[in-house]
Amino acid sequence: MKVLLYTDGSMDVPSEKGGWAAWIQRERESSWDVRYGRCPAYVKQANHAELFAVYAGLKLAHSKWSDIRTIRVCSDSVTALRHVSKGILRMRSRDPVMLRIRTKIQDMLVGCHLQTAHVKSHQDPAIGIDHYINDRVDSFAERGRRGVIGPHHMTATEVFDL
Repeated sequence: MKVLLYTDGSMDVPSEKGGWAAWIQRERESSWDVRYGRCPAYVKQANHAELFAVYAGLKLAHSKWSDIRTIRVCSDSVTALRHVSKGILRMRSRDPVMLRIRTKIQDMLVGCHLQTAHVKSHQDPAIGIDHYINDRVDSFAERGRRGVIGPHHMTATEVFDL
């Protein structure tokens, strides 16, 4: 089974508050799920938030479906996609937060085929479905950063406990 995963992170550097959002959907199904929340306190940079969003999305997908064979991760963050697709040993990074999140992601990808796709950010949603979904995920990540509680909100503890 193939899962489509769109993710985005949002960061306010002065306040050190970050948010994440993930849109997950099984391929060939019309139903989808979106979740968002505030990043944990150790997330201090935009790239941290982007990569944490991928982690949260993967956790959500694995909590919903046990038969995942292929995951397509779509993001407007080239850095997050590179960290996910290059693997732990080949991607050079001295940032302990990126390494911590990436290690958790790699553990979840064991036995799954990974595909990645870059979606250019801040494009007209009318251009196509990828841009529409990216725009929606971006708005949810902002809600998470701002601490907005809504029907799709999750706390960091809920993400870790999936």
